Amino acid sequence: MAKNTVCISILAGIVALASSYSLQAQKDTVKVGSFINSLYDFDFYEKSYNIDFWLWLLYENPDLDFDGAIEIKPSKDFQLSNVILDETAGLQWLSMKVHAELRKDWDLTKYPFDTQSLCFYVESADWDTSTMVFVPDLENSKIDPGFALDEWTITGTSFHEEITVYQTTYGDQELEGQSAYPAIKVQIELLRKSSWLTLFKLITGVLVAFFISCLVFLIKPTNVDPRFGLCVGGLFAAIGNKYIIEGIVPSTNAVTMLDSIHNLTYIFILIIIIISIFSLKIFEKQTEKSIKISQKIDTISLIFISIVYTLAVSYLIFHGADIL
Repeated sequence: MAKNTVCISILAGIVALASSYSLQAQKDTVKVGSFINSLYDFDFYEKSYNIDFWLWLLYENPDLDFDGAIEIKPSKDFQLSNVILDETAGLQWLSMKVHAELRKDWDLTKYPFDTQSLCFYVESADWDTSTMVFVPDLENSKIDPGFALDEWTITGTSFHEEITVYQTTYGDQELEGQSAYPAIKVQIELLRKSSWLTLFKLITGVLVAFFISCLVFLIKPTNVDPRFGLCVGGLFAAIGNKYIIEGIVPSTNAVTMLDSIHNLTYIFILIIIIISIFSLKIFEKQTEKSIKISQKIDTISLIFISIVYTLAVSYLIFHGADIL
């Protein structure tokens, strides 16, 4: 009796496996390829970029209709043009030109030492994974070797088979709980060029503002107007530099490397003002000892604050550049 039970279980397993292979064999396999022509209009504020590429699909079943059944995600808008349906080597060959404006949440926390990964999906809009499988045409899919970006180096391009799962059946009564659609994931890795030169241009203003503020320690404490005027001027210059940078790099919820440098500068200028007030109070006693103490405070503060600020900014920069 036990042997019969084991045999029945084995037979059931074989039948289930055979059924699985049968269902898999019934799925239409579509080879998807793309040739990327250009990337442009990188917009940090609108969180988007534009791409042009050729897209093609190779499949056996002539009954498949992809009219309106191809979706490019995550897109704000996309257009398909130059659609051609032909045959090649016994296969259906559908090719088209794609222009898309794609969404991108830019990671600018380490700007200008940032790397960006541009990722989009070519997805079936009608046929789910129960009837169709997408596989990438790895041999022919690539980015145009002659294409180059002024501000970026393209470090890699990859094409992968994906399945997009949605937590809805869209009203399909034959499904339960969720639906899944075949897709091809295209990923392009970018590295920013001339990062050090860009950084130097961005923070020159804030560095000059800080070191101008440090010069107050070389002014006699009783010369209140120039002494505190330099600090206030340095502070406004640092704030102005921050507004200029935000015209290039949008402000985000995250604290970026440039935010940290500016915030550090504000704090150190405030410290300089506090020390200046303290030094002035001591100097106003007008005794030989108090004058010497005030001068000593100014000298030590100039050296110590300059060194600490330089080290702190250097740490932020090298950490952002992944050198530390």
